[in-house]
Amino acid sequence: VEAYMHFIQHNAEMAVRNMLKKFASSHGARASAIDYLDDGSPIQLTIDIDPETGNACFDFEGTGPQILGNLNAPPAVTYSAVIYSLRSLVG
Repeated sequence: VEAYMHFIQHNAEMAVRNMLKKFASSHGARASAIDYLDDGSPIQLTIDIDPETGNACFDFEGTGPQILGNLNAPPAVTYSAVIYSLRSLVG
């Protein structure tokens, strides 16, 4: 069971890396976007992709500061959202 679990994780990693390499080859190695929360706080994301390895750096610099309320995302939630988004983009 443990060996099969590692196979599934490796397969998922390779699928994401291949998707990122394909994206970089057709759209460039850098992508960025900005959106706004209900209160107007910006969420800015820049993704730098290594087109040879499929490594990616997700940079949220430019995102608004922590606010008083329930719209903040701690690091664990942010990591989970990035991973979920990547997995949903894989064919």
